[in-house]
Amino acid sequence: MKIGYKVFAEAHDPKEVVRQVVEAERAGFDFVEISDHYHPWLYSHGHSGFVWSMLASAASRTSRIRLATGVTCPTVRYHPAIVAQA
Repeated sequence: MKIGYKVFAEAHDPKEVVRQVVEAERAGFDFVEISDHYHPWLYSHGHSGFVWSMLASAASRTSRIRLATGVTCPTVRYHPAIVAQA
């Protein structure tokens, strides 16, 4: 069994998301999943960074933990070329 940690990107700025990933690895989690929405769900949510940039930043600061998006939809949310480039 693998145990993961979910990061709610709509509630945190990108630096905080990466910090949480680093801490999740330090705590021994097997993987982290970062939500992938290009807009906040609620007006009280102040951030919604580009998940692929946050994953790249987290990957440069970790060595073991596996990284994933919650959902990436290359037809509705993003143009397929954007996802391919990311």
